[in-house]
Amino acid sequence: MFKNLFSKKNPALKQQFDDLEKSRQALSDTLDDSMELIVEDINSTRQFFEKMRNHGIRRFDKLLSVSLQSAVVNADLMLLTERLRISKRPFEKPLYARIAAMTLIEYLKDINSYLGYDLIGELNKNSYKQYIPTIKEINKNFSDIRKEHEHLLTVIRNNISAHKTKDALSLVNYIFSLDPEEIFTLSLEVININTKLSDVTTKIYHKMINEAKEKEINSNQTKL
Repeated sequence: MFKNLFSKKNPALKQQFDDLEKSRQALSDTLDDSMELIVEDINSTRQFFEKMRNHGIRRFDKLLSVSLQSAVVNADLMLLTERLRISKRPFEKPLYARIAAMTLIEYLKDINSYLGYDLIGELNKNSYKQYIPTIKEINKNFSDIRKEHEHLLTVIRNNISAHKTKDALSLVNYIFSLDPEEIFTLSLEVININTKLSDVTTKIYHKMINEAKEKEINSNQTKL
């Protein structure tokens, strides 16, 4: 109602509203395309992982696990950042910011172990040592973000993400003091690092596939 009222009196304001709606739609369209690719990636990795398990092959369990984990978190964060950017209702942005904060703190807490000793050992064992420096650098990026923002994310998780505090006044004050833009920016940082992780795990994945194909070809030639 107010939008129509103001638009009639102020053509420039109407243009701003129209541009905002177009921007929101463009963001949704871009996310639709990205989500299709992410879902395809998750499904292909899942199917390959299941195939390896069914054949009793456990050589790349750590790698495939971290690939799936990071892809799912990226999908979650991309959906949440979309809602943080385009939501209009009061309390809506803080709600999505709280959910994103919970996702971030749990992921940043766990990712160090995912990318640490076991994965490095797996890459060493499979003679994929050339990828280890990149994995270590990405792990450090995650660690730096966690150290910088751990207090903020922990406060959100422990007090307002699941309404844990019993003090209703404190709960409301926490919610109103929350800066959704800060969580939005932090989410984008993690998405970007996850994308770098996805790039390197995809390279390893393709190397695995090519080696398996070569092994199958050599095996068939030996039988001839």
